[in-house]
Amino acid sequence: MDVCTRCRHALQLYAVLQLLTWSAVPAAHIYQLYEGESELKHMTVDKTTGNIYLGGVNRIYQLDEDLSVIYKVQTGPHNDSVYCPMVGSCINGAERLPTDDHNKILVINYAAGELVVCGSIYQGRCERHHLSDITKRVLPPNEQTTVQPVAANNATATTVAFIAPGVPDPGMINVLYVATSLTPGLYRHRVPSLASRSLQAGKMFDLASKGISKSSSVVILDEYRDVFHVEYKAGFHFEGFSYFVQVQPRSLEREHLEQGHITKISRICDHDENYDSYTEIELQCIGKDGTVYSLAQAAILAETGRHLAESFGNKKDVLATLFVNSRLVNGREQVDSALCLFAMKDVQRMFRENIQMCYNGTVSERGLGYINRFDKGCPSGSNKLIDDTFCGDVARPLLEGQAPLRTTPVLTFSDINATSIAITTTGPFTVAFTGTDEGYLKKIFIKSATNAFEFEKVPVDPGFAILPDMHFDKQHAYLYVMSTSKVSKVKVQECDLYETCEDCSIGARDPYCGWCTLESRCSTRGRCSNANSTDRWISAEAKMCVQFSQIIPSNIPVGNANKVELRVNRLPLPSPGYGYSCVFGTAAPVPAKTLRNIPGLLCDTPPMEELSMFAGDGDHFSVPLYVRSMETGVDFVSHMFTFYNCSVHEACMPCMQSRWSCSWCMYSNRCTNDPNQCAADNPGELLVSRASQCARFIQPEGQHYETLLPSGQPQAISMLSTNLPQPRLGDTGYQCLVHVDGEAEPQVTSARILRQPDSENQTILCSETAYTYRENVQEISATLTVVWNDRHRVDSTMVTLYKCSELGRDCSRCLTRANKYQCSWCGGACSFSSACRDKPRNFCPEPRISDFSPKTGPIEGGTLVTVWGSNLLIHPSDIINGTSIAGMHCTVQEQDYDISTRVVCQTGYSGKERTGPITVVRRNSRRPLETTSVEQFKYLDPQIVQIVPLIGPRSGGTRLNVTGRNLNVGGVIKAYLDDLACEVERTSATSTSVVCITSAAPSTEQGVYITSRFVMTFDLAERALVREFTYTQDPNITHISPLRSFYSGGRMLTVHGTFLTSIQQPRIFSTFQQKKSAEMVCSVLNMTVMLCPSPPMPTSSRFRRETITTDTTAEIGFIMDDVLSVNNLSWFFPNVDASIVYVPNPLYKPFHEDANTKLYRGDSLIIEGENLNLASDTHDVRVTVGRQLCNVTSLAETQLVCIPSATQPAGVDENGHETTKLLPMVIVHVGSLQFDIGYLQYEVIEPYKLPEYAIGAIAAGGGFLVLVTLVVLLVYRRKSSQAEREYKRIQIQMDTLESNVRSECKQAFAELQTDMTDITKDLVATGIPFLDHKSYVMKVFFPGVVDHPILRRPVMRDSKRSNFDSAMIQFEQLLNNRTFLLVLINTLENQRTFSIRDKVNVASLLMIAFINKMDYATE
Repeated sequence: MDVCTRCRHALQLYAVLQLLTWSAVPAAHIYQLYEGESELKHMTVDKTTGNIYLGGVNRIYQLDEDLSVIYKVQTGPHNDSVYCPMVGSCINGAERLPTDDHNKILVINYAAGELVVCGSIYQGRCERHHLSDITKRVLPPNEQTTVQPVAANNATATTVAFIAPGVPDPGMINVLYVATSLTPGLYRHRVPSLASRSLQAGKMFDLASKGISKSSSVVILDEYRDVFHVEYKAGFHFEGFSYFVQVQPRSLEREHLEQGHITKISRICDHDENYDSYTEIELQCIGKDGTVYSLAQAAILAETGRHLAESFGNKKDVLATLFVNSRLVNGREQVDSALCLFAMKDVQRMFRENIQMCYNGTVSERGLGYINRFDKGCPSGSNKLIDDTFCGDVARPLLEGQAPLRTTPVLTFSDINATSIAITTTGPFTVAFTGTDEGYLKKIFIKSATNAFEFEKVPVDPGFAILPDMHFDKQHAYLYVMSTSKVSKVKVQECDLYETCEDCSIGARDPYCGWCTLESRCSTRGRCSNANSTDRWISAEAKMCVQFSQIIPSNIPVGNANKVELRVNRLPLPSPGYGYSCVFGTAAPVPAKTLRNIPGLLCDTPPMEELSMFAGDGDHFSVPLYVRSMETGVDFVSHMFTFYNCSVHEACMPCMQSRWSCSWCMYSNRCTNDPNQCAADNPGELLVSRASQCARFIQPEGQHYETLLPSGQPQAISMLSTNLPQPRLGDTGYQCLVHVDGEAEPQVTSARILRQPDSENQTILCSETAYTYRENVQEISATLTVVWNDRHRVDSTMVTLYKCSELGRDCSRCLTRANKYQCSWCGGACSFSSACRDKPRNFCPEPRISDFSPKTGPIEGGTLVTVWGSNLLIHPSDIINGTSIAGMHCTVQEQDYDISTRVVCQTGYSGKERTGPITVVRRNSRRPLETTSVEQFKYLDPQIVQIVPLIGPRSGGTRLNVTGRNLNVGGVIKAYLDDLACEVERTSATSTSVVCITSAAPSTEQGVYITSRFVMTFDLAERALVREFTYTQDPNITHISPLRSFYSGGRMLTVHGTFLTSIQQPRIFSTFQQKKSAEMVCSVLNMTVMLCPSPPMPTSSRFRRETITTDTTAEIGFIMDDVLSVNNLSWFFPNVDASIVYVPNPLYKPFHEDANTKLYRGDSLIIEGENLNLASDTHDVRVTVGRQLCNVTSLAETQLVCIPSATQPAGVDENGHETTKLLPMVIVHVGSLQFDIGYLQYEVIEPYKLPEYAIGAIAAGGGFLVLVTLVVLLVYRRKSSQAEREYKRIQIQMDTLESNVRSECKQAFAELQTDMTDITKDLVATGIPFLDHKSYVMKVFFPGVVDHPILRRPVMRDSKRSNFDSAMIQFEQLLNNRTFLLVLINTLENQRTFSIRDKVNVASLLMIAFINKMDYATE
């Protein structure tokens, strides 16, 4: 069968379906996919497939488990009004206008495989969609959609719905329970507050039961509808009853509305056809401190874990409800939240007790005055026993319980508005997830009915409230959380993030997580093998992890084989056939034996050669000791184990002070861990077992000696010591070794021992020796070590060597050195006192001034002048009254001086400009000594003339150029704009100009901050200039183009923004892989536009830009004074595309002609190259020939075309320098690149002189041409006259014909009027002929055809959809696609067998198919 035939058959089938459903299907049945965002309202999850369904504003979505969109359906907007009925005309002038459809109900009817969707338009209508494909609506025969208002009809009113068993047969069928808040409107009286609605065909969404006076609904009386507003928060079914949690006013009376709202729970029996069993009781959540959390926010029926159920008395089902309390704190409304749990058995009991109280006479009235207008009394004297199966009393329907159900919160949240809740279990634990109005998800471990804590807080959509609908996936491994703008798939546990048992089981307190002991990882119980075995999986309730409790011994000496006993807390029982091994560092595993009476293991230490010795304190090394499971091969517990080595200590004190069990063998001079080894190796050995027994230096109590040794002066050293050994026969005596830091060999001298009378102490006396050091420094440290028998060390101490010549480089410093140095001034130098040949002097020569700074100061004074020299002073009192600057007194700063070399003094007020030297007079015991500086100090009067610019950004950073006179005087110069600091750049300051950098200005509502004065201070002087400086808003960047550049940069970019003129020198840069490019200076054109050369590509030093051949993307940034936002455009301006693409550099090739010279013949100049237009346009390239421009007309990838001047330019380059060939040089500039192309030589053409015979021939030819032209003109004139006469004749004939036609039309119209009058008279008796729709269509589209396929009625099949139905729906969607329709028609017309009759037939079928879309016929 060819394509043509198959398409014709499909069209016939589709036309039949369209014709039969002409009057039943509205145009809205044709859905369109809309790719856009929608505010979300509700969410539900298919527990069979895991698909997610979302209801939002004007859309519903079907997502898969990974939140990928499968289908979208647009549900609005539609023309509607809350003041218009669902169908029919509006009244009172109301008008249907485009109205958004807010989703109100989104529930899954698993029995029918349908999704029930109700929106706010058309008074809260409902629709049904196929669960597998929501784009397909469920429309049984003769049913378009519900005509019953079901849900709330505006955006804010609440609606709660769920599907549960209900009348007429709760055991077999389910109904839709709907609770909706009342909304104003003429047509809302038909909507009950609470109802059960049918889901059966023919009664879809109608009340499940309707009688003469009662129905399966609760209706608030008309007189309370405006004041008694009930908000429904949740609904669920439990053990034969359907429950609703609702918030409502405490009182019915208008004057008592200020009493606030309360939370109630109501229920209806499954078998109750008339809602006679409707009962309410109050839920109260009261904190331990008495705080009443009165308003429910969200509620859910949940099944608890074993531990929580046991705390409720083995009551497994609970109603978890979030309550809030609003209060004023410091003038701000603070919302606190609480999580309260009600056991459903307690809820049932409280309903039962309240009903019983009515029947046994405890209470007299049933209440519910807002529902029940008439008989409100309880039965009197009834002894009826109420149980959990009680399903209402027809004689006494409806009941308001008087006794509330109270509980205390299991957890409270201060200053947090909790908005949603979901509960699940993991093992015996119960976990709650609560969303907040700030977009966070809190994970809560509910340990008991009175104890819970938050263990994690997850940011889901910060700034946007979490909506009440939260659902788990099929495996309860993820939680779907919804805000108004997005749905997030949140993992319920993140156990893999915890790396240690302490973090996992103890620190995290996550009930999902436990430490899988033998696998040494944090995991859920299900992912840990043999988790039910003892201590194989340590849960969040554990107080201790598996760990060593004791290691015996905790350390052993190197080289000794030993057994180590490991006592392990919570050591798991290994699986049969498996055990444990011990692993010391890198050594091979050693099988472990299990201890009998205590949990632990016994291991042998490995050979030392198998261990990698880790660096320790020098006398030991530690290795990790692991216990490895032979079952899993994992090291699951570890501890550092130490091997120590006493032999590394070479002196007694370090040996005795070590942490280990070491002993010192005095005469063997070694440290050992085995005391017995000393005597065995050296009979008569002196064994030291305590530090106090070691030979060492000592100092008398309360005294401290510092050993000072003058360099080059013989000195003896004595050290008080104790426990000095007596050298034996053959041993050498004592020696002193002085080792100067930085020198290779110590200075050695002999020593002798002096016994102290009446004391066990001795004195070591080192022989008198001159100790020296080479460095020219004042002091240097050295180590004094006393040894005996060559290598046996007694002790060491630090001594100090010094040089008087360095301590006192001049007289004043020499005389002021501490007495301990014994330095004196003699012979014109500082020397050790005993080495002076001349008598030391106690006074110094005349002072001398070498320099001072600053050299100028303001006439008001206050300048701190630092004077340098020698012998200036020993103490400030020496010169305090003898220092002057330019003849004016100067105040010496007593706390800021250096002996001899430096003094600081402050200038005083001079009254006028003056110049003079600095004079210092030093007074001592003999006579005053005076010195005068060579340079002159100047008192100057600074003046400010002008500042520019007068505008800058609010963030500061503007460089103000200040001009004037004497602007760099003084020591401290500061500048201000009013009271805003402007930092002065002293390094660039001159006498006539200073630059200062503005600081940030405070923000204002107008965005502009104006200062009125510019002030500068020079020490104590102040100068002001009255000038306004304007702080504008910080500049912003809005657009950058083009965003392509070659690697070397320099392409001109156009940058658009705001307040750009406030920046004096903006710069542009780019960053790539955290590397920053060079900065390029931009040129500001106006407030909104500037031009910037593209910066070069930032590259690593390993690469050159010229070698890069691939495109690279970098980020553009700007430097605009101190405006930080433009540094990182992608962060501060995410809507601005600031990514620039770098492409390889263009390459312009030199002329390939000989000698690099091109011959120009007067046409365009072509320059060849590579990558020429990857990031360049014609205006980006500049070509010069000599000093003249070559006009670029074309730029391709490999060629540039330009037109040079008509005459050959001078033989110079672009700078006017004469070239070697005396020809103009061709140079190409593109960005920062320059290419020397070569030389251009114009081809000179000599003028051609025309011969005389040629001139005569041209003249003769011209005369002949003129003669021929005259002849042609005469002929043309004659023909034109003939044509004009013929035109006039034809015009006369046309006028005659027009007159005849006019007369005939008048006569024909008169006859037609006569015929219509005759027909009208005939129709009075017979009537106007009228055909039914089907006959009319057949006569118009198929004239003369009696038996056509579209006249045959379709064969009825069962309600189950067949492949035929699916095919027709898909073919319908294809026909509604204009592209497919045009391709189909073109394909048919291209068929050779497609005749004219076929074309007519197909066109007729198409018109029937599109009879609802006649606009197709116009395209």
